[in-house]
Amino acid sequence: MIDYSIEKLLKQKLDIAIQRYHDKRDNLFIVDGGEGDGKSTAVVGWANYIADKLGKPFSVDNIFFNAEEMLKFAAKTEGQIIVWD
Repeated sequence: MIDYSIEKLLKQKLDIAIQRYHDKRDNLFIVDGGEGDGKSTAVVGWANYIADKLGKPFSVDNIFFNAEEMLKFAAKTEGQIIVWD
C-alpha cells in the first residue's frame, strides 16, 4: 500500500466515500476552479488513493475527456473509479 500525503480533513472525506462504496452507494465529486489551478492533478491523486484503498485498478483508461466515452465505459463496467476531466 502506498503512503499518501493527504490533508487530514480531505482524507476523512475520501474515507467516507470508500465507506459509501462498501455500502453499495455511489460517489460523485465536483471540483471547480480556474484553469491551471491543479484540479486534474488533485483529482487523479484522490482517485489513486481511493482505488488503492479499494484494491481497484486505476489508470489512464479510467480518465475521460469526452462525456459520451465516459458514459459508455460506466455503462459497461461496475464499481469503477472514473474521472471525467
